[in-house]
Amino acid sequence: MNKNVLRQLIMLSKRLLYAFLVQLFMCTILLANTGNAQRNSIEDVRLTLHIDGKSLAKFFRQVENKTEFKFTYNHFLVDLDQKVTVVDSNTVYKVLESISQQTQLSFVQVNENIHVKPAINKSNQGTIITQLADVTISGTIKDTKGEPIPGVTISLPGASIGTVTDLEGRYSLTIPEESTLVFSFIGYETQRIPIGGRSVIDVTLQEDISSLDEVVVVGYGTQKKESLVGAISKIEGDKVRLGVQGADLGTSLRGSTPGLTSMISTGVPGGVDYSGRNGENAQLLIRGQSTWNNSSPLVLVDGIERDILNVDPNAVASISVLKDASATAVFGVKGANGVILITTKRGSEGRAVVTFDSKTTFKNISRMQEGQRPADSYPAVQTMNNAILNEVQLRPNSWDFIYPQEWVEHFRTNEYPYYFPNVNWRDENLKDYTIDQTYNLSASGGTKFVKYFTTVSYLNETDMLKTLNVDPNSTIENDFKRLNIRSNLDFQLTPTTMFRVGLSGYFFDQGVRGGGDSAWRGVWESSPEIFPVKYPDGTYARDEGAYLMTNSVYDFGYSSAQHWGGTGLNTDFTLAQDLGFILKGLSVEAKLGYDNSSRTSGKTTYLDGPLTKYISKSIVDDPRFSANLSGTALSELEEEYTTWNIARRTPGADGYDWTPFPTRTFSQSILTNSTVRSILYQFQANYQADFGKHNVTGLALVSRAERTIGSVFPTYREDWVGRVTYGYDDRYLLEANAAYNGSEKFAPKYRFGFFPSAAIGWIVSNEAFFEPIRPIMNTLKFRYSNGKVGSDASIDRWLYTNSYIVNPAGGTGMEFGAPYTVSSPFPYRYEGTIANPDIQWETSHKIDYGIEAAFFDNRLLFTYDYFTEHRSNIFLSGGDRVLPAFYGADPVAANVGIVDIKGWEIETEFRNQATRSFGYWFKFGASYVIDNVVFKGDPELRPAYQKQEGFPMDIRRATLNQGDHSFYSTWNDIYNSVGTENNSDLLPGDFKTLDYNADGIINADDNVPADYPIRPQHTYSPSAGISFKNFSASIAFYGVYNLSSGLNWRYSGSSFGSSVARIANHYVDNIWSPELERFGEDAMNASSRFSSRGRQGFINYPRYYLRCENAEISYNITGQNVQLLEKLNISNARISLSGNNLFMFSPVYLDMDKVSQLSNVSDRHMYPVLRRVNLGMHLEF
Repeated sequence: MNKNVLRQLIMLSKRLLYAFLVQLFMCTILLANTGNAQRNSIEDVRLTLHIDGKSLAKFFRQVENKTEFKFTYNHFLVDLDQKVTVVDSNTVYKVLESISQQTQLSFVQVNENIHVKPAINKSNQGTIITQLADVTISGTIKDTKGEPIPGVTISLPGASIGTVTDLEGRYSLTIPEESTLVFSFIGYETQRIPIGGRSVIDVTLQEDISSLDEVVVVGYGTQKKESLVGAISKIEGDKVRLGVQGADLGTSLRGSTPGLTSMISTGVPGGVDYSGRNGENAQLLIRGQSTWNNSSPLVLVDGIERDILNVDPNAVASISVLKDASATAVFGVKGANGVILITTKRGSEGRAVVTFDSKTTFKNISRMQEGQRPADSYPAVQTMNNAILNEVQLRPNSWDFIYPQEWVEHFRTNEYPYYFPNVNWRDENLKDYTIDQTYNLSASGGTKFVKYFTTVSYLNETDMLKTLNVDPNSTIENDFKRLNIRSNLDFQLTPTTMFRVGLSGYFFDQGVRGGGDSAWRGVWESSPEIFPVKYPDGTYARDEGAYLMTNSVYDFGYSSAQHWGGTGLNTDFTLAQDLGFILKGLSVEAKLGYDNSSRTSGKTTYLDGPLTKYISKSIVDDPRFSANLSGTALSELEEEYTTWNIARRTPGADGYDWTPFPTRTFSQSILTNSTVRSILYQFQANYQADFGKHNVTGLALVSRAERTIGSVFPTYREDWVGRVTYGYDDRYLLEANAAYNGSEKFAPKYRFGFFPSAAIGWIVSNEAFFEPIRPIMNTLKFRYSNGKVGSDASIDRWLYTNSYIVNPAGGTGMEFGAPYTVSSPFPYRYEGTIANPDIQWETSHKIDYGIEAAFFDNRLLFTYDYFTEHRSNIFLSGGDRVLPAFYGADPVAANVGIVDIKGWEIETEFRNQATRSFGYWFKFGASYVIDNVVFKGDPELRPAYQKQEGFPMDIRRATLNQGDHSFYSTWNDIYNSVGTENNSDLLPGDFKTLDYNADGIINADDNVPADYPIRPQHTYSPSAGISFKNFSASIAFYGVYNLSSGLNWRYSGSSFGSSVARIANHYVDNIWSPELERFGEDAMNASSRFSSRGRQGFINYPRYYLRCENAEISYNITGQNVQLLEKLNISNARISLSGNNLFMFSPVYLDMDKVSQLSNVSDRHMYPVLRRVNLGMHLEF
């Protein structure tokens, strides 16, 4: 094994061990603080109170503040406003005795809780205070088949006492006498059993049929999955947390459900570079892309539109993906691209449950792009010399840049590494790995009056770039720190009135190194032979004459850097009232949401850096130079061949007058255009009723939203929504939706749009004739939906009105027939944008056919959907329209585009609990979607193959080769070939390209659609998992094919462009050369060029991949350790080892989904996508 690789593995193993020990130590500290607490009696604890005629509520607060006891009571049975008097210093027992006589209340101590309720036998003579003795209860929990059930929760209402059953279904618990135990487990009916003096209680849990009816979040409500007629997928929160990579929640959705595509383009800390230089966050598409405008789905968090990027995955309960018109029509103009509904966690009645999660992430680069890595110096300069020889007859001056053979030999021997270096710029700039940390603390629980969930999360992402500590006070790394908080409260004000509060916020700080595009380009593409990183005297090297080549180590360390910050506060308040006393099944709900977020930029650090220099390679040709030359003599000779470079930012820098400026840091400032305030008002009425075999539900909703960015005039939206569902005998389903939406982007004629949909379903398995096959096929349902939704995304405001440009006096001249131009002495106005009063919504007509089936007692599930979409009135900006030059003005924006989409989705899952201790599952999902541009305003006389119409959006076009490995091998081949517009640049070794239109000349008119779209047409996601006793493991893959590679473009030869020997490894290995006899199938790339480019060719490098998206192995500490955990006050403990993006099978060089950044040279040399290995710990108290 390579020693360097072995060393990295050893270091990584040490880091994993250290992280585990640190987490274990933190766990021990936490347990020590909670596990050694002693239970105190109300007869032992003393306190002093001075309450004279104050409310009972104030008395409770003072006792709770001065002792460890907490009061529990029913808000409707205990009058908290009644007055009490206690002026005494005594035990809690004596104080409660006095209060009991004053209020006719009884008190029961259960550990640290004191339960309050009205006294049954009211008497002014006696006190009603009870201290219950502890008893130990044990038993076994089984199902109706007599099989033990592991993991059943046994708890004491109103107290933090509880346990779970082991693998044999056994439990043991010490509780106060006369208590009532609650036995609960998912899928079974909860039982409440008084102990009644018993010491052994065995329980048989009954299967809860109603709890098995999965509930799915839909638009403005929830529905049972069985009754759904829309195409909706649900993703549980645990799966979201396993799949998330870093800060961006969108990364967790890749491969989670068919039809949802998540494309990741960067591994920058924070998920997106807020400076705009390091790519975008994960791009989400639902069922492909049917518009060239904004195609991102609508994202709602607890019913309010919010950014997915800053959602804390630890707070997510579930995510619903709404795909067809029936599911999205209620969102009207916002639902054309699909909808993602994120539901956060909420509390439930019961004891407080506190959880602590810690995750340590080790990350490195997913794929080092060896094929794209610059070749080593020796083969690179040889290839460059061959390129010069190849084209010298076309470019005679190229001979001036050829490397002498003696220099080439110096590169081979590495005799003079500072003059003839071989620098691996990736190794010089990038760490082997780096470590991130994530922590989360949450608590949930509640009483009949209030239920709560609260969580705090902290994320720290670190940099893959090596830190150059040039100035410890100012160095900024590419790092990201974020704090998330959330508190969800549900108040049961009355038996029919619920008040829900959602409060959440975030704060982040992101460091962005300086250096920018050129420094990152230096990491990936700088030639290894230009100059070393440093010379022996410590001076950084730089050759200002080297084209596009930079010392990236120096640039990252000595360029200006910035901190970008963000703060957000989101609030929503919901008041729900059950109006069943007026009409059974009727309820209303009012919601108010207010969000405020801002961004800051600043803490900018400017460093002018020291002088750099370059020592010319020609020093070795000096007669005074020898291998033995050293010391002063060598330094003096080097000075003659040295070029010094002065920091460009230094004002007035000139020769020997240069002095470095000190480090300068500027404070942060608020970005006005990123300060966002939004407010939502919403009111809805709901109705649900059963009439024998008939089930009817209804929804009526109206909402209004305002959004302000900076000081820009606010945007407004108004929505009127209705939905009606009908079900007969759980067999026949009908649903109708409608949305009437208003937007101020359009003229009054089009300001409101109406978007209806309808869906039907037939549950065949509930028919009587289906009974004979029900033992095999448990469920069979057919569904169909048809409807319209809209979109106003990416459409500018006020295009229905003319705009005018004011030219000041003496400004830009007016033309009176070129070249006669005069400047007006007076200000004047002229027409700018020509109005289009018919600007309106984009409209999407969607149809979906679905089948759902379940087999073998619901162990095997199957879903299939076939869908179509017809998107019309697609907005096309004026700059993108093609109009004749004689039109006389800039083109006018209009709704003219049409795109069609069709595709299918399939998902199947098999789950089997083979034995009570062993289970396994398999899941497979796949989708296919293809779009076709029907109309985009192409000129009518343009040839069909040159039009965008008739092909997928953004399809790549190229001049085709005449065949695979097809090159001009001799000059005779060139003379006998079809000519080009510039035949003088053709050379042997160039691609033989195809004269597609047969006009006798090869030019841009021969470019044809030659590739796939820039997004995948096919996606698939196999996954599997097993569980054995306390162990569980899972693995999930995500694969794509039929998409553009972004690397398919190969010119006739790699152009070096200057005296720099920069060429990628795969060019060296596969380049055409007659000397190397690369005429046949071995040659993939055309002959190399030095400063010219020949004819463009196209090689279809496939871009399919299958990636290990995530994998996890975990262990739950239960069973024989339950008693120990109970002493430490831990109800559950779990440790896990997981990973994301662990490996991939693919011929591609780059692990990057966004092909736009693969094909764009500036973008693709940015922060790489990363592999992550996570060590996690979960504690539940």
